Amino acid sequence: MFRDGTFKNVLRSKGFIWTDEHPRKALMWSHAVSIIEITPYGIWEPIEAAEQKVVFIGQDLDKESITQALDSALVPKP
Repeated sequence: MFRDGTFKNVLRSKGFIWTDEHPRKALMWSHAVSIIEITPYGIWEPIEAAEQKVVFIGQDLDKESITQALDSALVPKP
């Protein structure tokens, strides 16, 4: 995913995410080179506080394409 296409120039990314499978769980996203880790971080209280906050670090990043790719993966909050 990160070596080709939209994310090819991303060297590192990290932040907080949530998934529709467990919407109350806060997850930590961490990526460096070809290793991606998603680990439990805590609980969103209240659920309205749940949000995606991920930072991408690299050179010549295509912000528009990255944003579009990430937006296409979003699901509505419960």
